[in-house]
Parts: sequence; C-alpha cells; structure tokens
Amino acid sequence: MARGGTRGRHRNSDSEDQLVELIGAIYDAALAPQLLPQVLERLGRLCGAIWMPMSIVPVGAGNVHSLQNSTGDPGILEFFCQNYNTPEANPSIPHLMVLPSGKAFPRELGYSDAEWERFSLYQEVYRPLEVYASLGAMLLRSEHHFVPLGILRAKSQGPFEARELQLLDRAIPHLQRALQAALVHRLHRLR
Repeated sequence: MARGGTRGRHRNSDSEDQLVELIGAIYDAALAPQLLPQVLERLGRLCGAIWMPMSIVPVGAGNVHSLQNSTGDPGILEFFCQNYNTPEANPSIPHLMVLPSGKAFPRELGYSDAEWERFSLYQEVYRPLEVYASLGAMLLRSEHHFVPLGILRAKSQGPFEARELQLLDRAIPHLQRALQAALVHRLHRLR
C-alpha cells in the first residue's frame, strides 16, 4: 500500500511514534554498539527512567562491559561497577537470573521496601540518586554472556505506570535481538 493510503486512519500517538523510532535506533545499535547509550537514553525517556545501567557479563572469565544511558553520571556508573556489578554484590541480579529473560520485573517482586532500604546498594547508589521505583530485566542469558538491565526512576515520579510497562514489554524483545546480533558479530570477529 502506498504511504498516502493511511489518510483517514487514526494517527499514532506520540508514544507510538517514539517507540517506532526507538526500535529503528535499537537495530542501528546492533551494527554500531557505541550507539547503545543513546538507545538506553531514548528508552528511559519513553518509560520515565532517569538511570539505565546495563552490563554485558561473560560467563566464566572475561571483562564485564558496562554502560548506561547517555545522560547518566559516569562517576555513578564507575562506582556501581566497582561495587555492585556482580550477583554476589547486587541483590537484584540473583532474582533476575531465575526470572524469565526479556521482561522487566519490579524490584518489589524480590524485596519489600523495608528490606530494600537496608541494602548498601540502596544506601550508596539509589538514595543519592533519589531513585526508588526500579525495574530489572535480564535481556540475555546464554552460555557465553548474561546481560542485566536496570530501569530506575526518580522517587518523586512514583511507580511505573501500566502504559510505561507496556512500552517496555514491546521494546525489550527488539533490544534482546539487537544485543544477540551484536554479540554474535563480535564473537565471529574475535575468531
């Protein structure tokens, strides 16, 4: 059908347009992984998140590669990586390891507010950033890597809304496929 054939139909909302543009950017990042921080920034804006750390963690030996949305504070990411980037140090990662990959889960699924506030991760990272509501997603879990993603929003924004969760549910599978393609491409280059 020609592009002009859409006249008279309901126009997509701003969120839908942003989601379609985000999906295109996600696949661009599969070929140019240096674009991932901008992709995380766009995804964060779409769902109201202010910080989106993501790590590509090799199974067994190897270096962890961590990144964040493009407006994230590099000092916070460095501190997070030095102190909370392993399943032993970050209480969220063990929960994500047993949950289905590809879906964002609220922090409350694993810990009550009172339990969460006792963790040093909350005291040293979340509290200074003034974030509270958070989601975690295991984007990939393979024999070579696992890739957790944090989705954090300002405490003043309150919990994530159903619309935001639906947008994430629609965007995450594309991010998964793009990461798989980028990692396979990287593994082939290393051989």
